[in-house]
Amino acid sequence: MIIQRQWPQQRAEFANYLTAKAGVIKQLVAHHLSLHQHHTCKIAPETEWRCGSFNICIPVTINDDYRVAFRCPLPYRFNLLSSPDMASEKIRGEAATIAWLSLDCPDVPFPRLRGFGLPGGPSFTPLANASWSRQAYEWLRRQVLMRFFVDIDSWRPFVPFSSPGLLKSGYMISDYIEPHQGKMLSATSPCFELRHRQTLFRSLANILLDLMRIPLPRIGSFTVSHMGEVTLSGRPLTAALASLEAEGVASEISPTTTYTSTDTYIDDLLHCHDTRLRDQPNAVDCKLDAEGQMATVVVLKAIRSQFIDRKLRQGPFTLQLTDIHGSNLFVDDHYNITAIVDLEWSCSLPIEMQQLPFRLSGHEGDDFLGDKAMENEQAYITACKEFLAILDEEQSRRHLTRLSIDAGSIISSAFEKKSHWYFAALCWPRTAYSLLIDHLQPMFAPSHADTEGVAMFQNVFAPYYATNASRFADQKVRDKAEYDRTLRELTQK
Repeated sequence: MIIQRQWPQQRAEFANYLTAKAGVIKQLVAHHLSLHQHHTCKIAPETEWRCGSFNICIPVTINDDYRVAFRCPLPYRFNLLSSPDMASEKIRGEAATIAWLSLDCPDVPFPRLRGFGLPGGPSFTPLANASWSRQAYEWLRRQVLMRFFVDIDSWRPFVPFSSPGLLKSGYMISDYIEPHQGKMLSATSPCFELRHRQTLFRSLANILLDLMRIPLPRIGSFTVSHMGEVTLSGRPLTAALASLEAEGVASEISPTTTYTSTDTYIDDLLHCHDTRLRDQPNAVDCKLDAEGQMATVVVLKAIRSQFIDRKLRQGPFTLQLTDIHGSNLFVDDHYNITAIVDLEWSCSLPIEMQQLPFRLSGHEGDDFLGDKAMENEQAYITACKEFLAILDEEQSRRHLTRLSIDAGSIISSAFEKKSHWYFAALCWPRTAYSLLIDHLQPMFAPSHADTEGVAMFQNVFAPYYATNASRFADQKVRDKAEYDRTLRELTQK
């Protein structure tokens, strides 16, 4: 809350900074698009800028002819002690993902990337926009490397250069999604007609099948090196992990960490629950809440084997879009997906963790907590069964020769086991307790579902969180009291 309280002012300050940097923005756009002096760049007024959770998007019009989207990470969401270089990590990851999709999954719709720059420089432009001599050199270099180094898994789709201007936030330039190309799914009615819903599901199913067609050797993220090379050598920076670190919680997963086993990855995600409880001063509301969260971590560690297939611990792994929601999907009038934007949180993950978006039923994650949890879950189950039937139809029409396992069956099996609730609780520590109580606990101990049973559950499992667990809970209550005092002082200023 203390961190979030500062966001509106920091957002306004950053908007003022970008306004002052209008000349630099025009220089960068002109450079990446190879514009001549007689070409014009017109930055949209601030009222037309779009600000999301992690980015601010500025439309820039070229010669009154077409527009590009100039996107900047919001510095206050990244420049924290817990993750001082996450803005750079985010930009590198999204650019590398787009490069990989362009090469291996060209049918997945996404805006063309025109160029990008890291905070404070340098900048990169796609090789396709470079001179013919540079393109010829890079082609020859890759052929030689592939000829003499069979195991090479990197390539250089970007050319670094000294930027004509610097931005402290970094930036990305891509084609702008115009209204005639599609509208945000979030701007449509969630109760769309059956034919529209099935069109949307079929479109999404084909995108997922395109991604699952290519097996990847490890869990991680694509990233761009300082030389413009793309490798699968970054940590799996999911939307959930980014949100956790943006709140000031250190995950203790280094930017270069990758995994060849699902088990070690799950271990580190569970450790994030521990670091949040340990380091976040407002992690609990009271001792009862502290004990509930401690018990939740104990149980998540205990039941993990119920949701992870031992035969799939070593992969294969596939690229997954961990931030699919209504504002990142653009659809046409018939609900075909025409574009996916904001690909920064795409990661190579175990196929079992390919969650079916909650948006399939017209709901978001928090809609599955509280009084309407069961009602909304039934709507989600119905939508998922419809989607999985379409996924199976589309898969049967394909020949997934490059994937040695039946990905559709794995996703269906995970859905039947309700693995989506376990992985949601695993990835989002803030809501893990509620997800466990509302959706996972009834599978194992229905008698713990009522008020008396929940108290019994916490009393039994919380002491196993750590030695001197009661002392740890007492300390968290003191941390919360100190946090509340600081918040009151800030409010009174």
